[in-house]
Amino acid sequence: MQTLILQIAIKQWDKSQRSPEHIASRAAAPDCFIVVNKPEFLILDKQCLIDQHTIDFIHSPAVINQCGRALKKAMLADGSVKLDRFIIAKNSKSNELTLSYQKDKEAPLEIGSLPNCGVKAQYHWRHRVEKDNQIFWLYEEVTLNAVLIDDFDKNTHTNVFLDSQAQTIFIAPEDA
Repeated sequence: MQTLILQIAIKQWDKSQRSPEHIASRAAAPDCFIVVNKPEFLILDKQCLIDQHTIDFIHSPAVINQCGRALKKAMLADGSVKLDRFIIAKNSKSNELTLSYQKDKEAPLEIGSLPNCGVKAQYHWRHRVEKDNQIFWLYEEVTLNAVLIDDFDKNTHTNVFLDSQAQTIFIAPEDA
């Protein structure tokens, strides 16, 4: 059975960390990791594994962990699945899985199909956070690494995103 591997890498920082040095530090940080989870459920008749990693630049030195904010997940009316701003759907003509990007209520932008060599998609955003009776902006760079693999084996596919380059790379347009 085919396995859909979705790895989310989130880099987080606050407004005070926008200097050239901070930008260089974030650019040097990885956006793909060893896959540490195993398939846990089915999406569009495929086994699915979601592997999330967060690099928190708010703390010094940066903290890398396997948690972070909760990802927004939804099943859409047409049977497709939305993970944050990414939509995974089955193409009715070719029966392939496709990946799209959708910001807020805008029309989705198609990124491409999910072949064995994979997709890397990325967007930036900021959101308001209330903590300890204070309000601040948290900035994020969110990267989705996605691949569809035949006969997933936890022992041989842990480096799937480290050992090969994505066939399709998508960077979402910046907010105006």
